[in-house]
Formats: sequence, structure tokens, C-alpha cells
Amino acid sequence: MINFDAQDLLATAEIDEPLIIRGTRCHGGFDADGKYISPRNKYRSAAIDLWRRQFETRYARAVASIPPQSFPSHIPSLRQAEFLLERGILDPLVKYFTKIGIAESFGEVIRHAPTNIQRFFADDIRGTATAHLEKGLLEAHARDEAGHEEERGHTDMWFLARDVAFDGRPAERMRLEVVAEMGDSVTRRAAKEIPEVKRQHRLCPDLDPDFDRLLERLTTLLFVELAAYPRFAWAEEFLGNSRLSAGEAARIVRYIRQDEDPHVAYLLIVLDEIREMNVIGESGKLHRGDSLVQPHWNRAFHALLTSVSRTGPEWFRHEVEKEVIRLKLPRSVYRDFVDLGGPMPNPT
Repeated sequence: MINFDAQDLLATAEIDEPLIIRGTRCHGGFDADGKYISPRNKYRSAAIDLWRRQFETRYARAVASIPPQSFPSHIPSLRQAEFLLERGILDPLVKYFTKIGIAESFGEVIRHAPTNIQRFFADDIRGTATAHLEKGLLEAHARDEAGHEEERGHTDMWFLARDVAFDGRPAERMRLEVVAEMGDSVTRRAAKEIPEVKRQHRLCPDLDPDFDRLLERLTTLLFVELAAYPRFAWAEEFLGNSRLSAGEAARIVRYIRQDEDPHVAYLLIVLDEIREMNVIGESGKLHRGDSLVQPHWNRAFHALLTSVSRTGPEWFRHEVEKEVIRLKLPRSVYRDFVDLGGPMPNPT
């Protein structure tokens, strides 16, 4: 039986030098050879690998995986971003990185999960990754994104990467603008924390609302993390441009990408474990976990695909168009920008 306590899953390996960016103490640090050490990963990745192998032995199948090509290409493309950079159209890019940082701040809510998760299952969950959601896995994830105590997390690291790359831009004004634009979505996310969930809104009306919210959160988190892979890879490559900070901003994104590695791994294992178990409904009826996970999986995947295929690109194109008008540039500049991105994909 594979058991770790929260202290284990939140432990960081020994570091010789902390990560400090522009005077700001961030999580993680460097060993004696200068190698970056991610936070809270002294035992976490090893534990996740043990749970993966345990699952594959117990159920004679591999943990699910989702290929990167499941998601459309990133917009703006690298060529589009460099096109804007060359023409001094920077505000849409600054705003884009601000938006990433604000989205990471929602990681704070990850830790708000139900306690005594065993009560939802007819199966004994001891020794599983699922049992460890409330024993450090979700808390570690939340601290990675939002930071903990005096150590800043990914939210602030994205802001720092932005500020290093676009030194002197009106970053605080951008942050306030983005927060105002995201007001409705922020409200919707906050509403998910309200204890009472209307029965008719649950995908399975017999499901305990706490468990329904947990499935919603886990599947949403999974697809947000998966969609971040190409976005973060794009950001590291773009911020490595010689016109921007001599690579310092790109290094910050590289650290963030390394920190993110355990997130998708544990989420896939937990959701696959739940698929194989029996869940107790409020009526006392047993439900196969797969019948509960899959509807949430489908909904989260479609919502995320719509966002990265349509909503996000439309927002960015609109920001570029506004800036071209504000700078009194020829309309052809906007058309050239759009043409560099190719045809707009549709979610399927």
C-alpha cells in the first residue's frame, strides 16, 4: 500500500540558492551545480510514479493519455507574435501574458476539496492517489500556482516574466483591464465554491454535490493543464527572442514548465482510479465511476477546446485590431497579422 503524508508531498528538496527574480523570492531554487529544483517535489513525482505503476498492475491497463495534437495550434503563432514585436504593437502581447498570470491565480481554489473522500466510495481507496487528494496533492498544486507564504508561485512568476520581457510597459493598467474583462468568468468560477449545487445542474442527480464538484474541478484542471503545454512552450520560445530580455524571461517560463510536470500526471491517475471504482449515490445506489467521470471529461474537453480554438483567438485578434487603430497604423497591418495565422480553426 502506497501512503505518503502531506508533509512528504509538500516537501522541497534541498536547495543551495533560492530563486529570486527582480528582488522577488519565488518558489524553488538551485542546487550546487546550478540546476533548477522545483518546489514540493522531493517525493511527489516519485509517489505519482508509484501510484501509476500500482494502477497498471491492479487493472492491467495503462493510465489514460491525451496526445498534444488533440488541441489546435497556438494563437498567436510565433510568426504572428514576432510580427507584432517588429512593428512595436506590444500591448496585446503584454495583455496576453497578464491574462496567463491572472488565470494561474485561480489555482488558489484547487485546495478547496471535500474532506473524508472515502465516504463517496464503496471501494477501499487507501493507498491510492485519490486518497491523497486531501493529503497534500491538491494543496501542493495550489501552492505551485498561487504561491505560499513568502514564496511567490506561478501567478507572480508569469507577471515577472512579462515585466522582464516588456520592461516599462504599463503592466498594472493591463492587469486592471484584464481583470475587468474577465469579471464575468471570475464570478462564474467563484460561484462554483458555493456549497449548494442545484440538483438539476448535476450531470448525475443522485451524486453527492461535493463529489460532483470534485469531478468537475479535476476534469477542468486536467484539460486546462493539458492546453497549457503548447501555450507555455510557445511562450518560452517567443520570450527567448533576442529583442526581449536576453533570454531571462524565457528561463522563468522554463522553470514554470518544469514545475507543472506532476500536475497532469496525478490528475490522469486519479480520474482513472475513480473510473474503476464504485461511487455511492445519495440514494445509496452504486454507480460505476466511469459513468460519472466520462460526462465531466467530455464537458471539460469541449469547453476547453472551444476556448483555445475560438474564444481565445477572437479575443487576441480584437486586441490587435484595437491597438492598430490606436497607433493609427494602416489597416493592412491588421490584415497581414491575421493572414500569418492561417484559417481560424473550429472546435469539433
